[in-house]
Amino acid sequence: MPELPPLGMEQLINVLYAIYYFIREVVSKLFEYTLFRGRPDLATLYGDALTILISLTAVYLLLELFAAARSGPVRAACERVALSALVAFAIFAALFCGLRALLGVDQPFMVVVGNSMYPTLKDGDLIVVRGVDPSTLAVGDIVVYRSPNDPRTMIVHRIVEVVSREPPAFRTKGDNRAKPDSWLVTGDMIVGQVVAVLPYLGIVPRILQPILRPPANYLAIGLVILAILAWEVFREAAQPEQVQTG
Repeated sequence: MPELPPLGMEQLINVLYAIYYFIREVVSKLFEYTLFRGRPDLATLYGDALTILISLTAVYLLLELFAAARSGPVRAACERVALSALVAFAIFAALFCGLRALLGVDQPFMVVVGNSMYPTLKDGDLIVVRGVDPSTLAVGDIVVYRSPNDPRTMIVHRIVEVVSREPPAFRTKGDNRAKPDSWLVTGDMIVGQVVAVLPYLGIVPRILQPILRPPANYLAIGLVILAILAWEVFREAAQPEQVQTG
């Protein structure tokens, strides 16, 4: 029986990428046809998040297999890192899902891009958005709505005129704009109302955005895991062994 050639590092990375993309596509499609019908952007977002969780779980299982035959600092570090990661993810998921349910929107946090709403909202601000009944909106409210030219693009502007109550229709304008928008914003375009502003907090995800795309995101996650694991192993090994006497 002929022997198979050894698998090189480049081939191994390609295989791992292929497996990752396969899982990502399957999970995203399941979300798109079940929980997020008509919202491929959200399906992809949550598909990425769940795929990363699956990947982290796989890494943990591999580490457990590696550590199963060993005792001491490696195994203890693996268990501590895995437990910390699971607790952190559970807290994040609970907070995010809780805010989604409380505020009634799929994306409760959004980052301001541009200065059309300056000085009320500045480029890089993080806004908190709450779902709202369009018929209750009034002049002066700041709303997030879908662009009439591209539904995937969100616009945050202030209502300057209530054109109609039934059906709801509004005229909007950026605080830093001389003229109102050239289109009417109808009720079905409204995503939510801005209820809070966190100044410049949105700069962080914007800076991290380039490394949150494949393949850099996988490398970043891997490096973080390895760094935490190495630190835990070092800390565990540095602790003096306790010997019971008497």
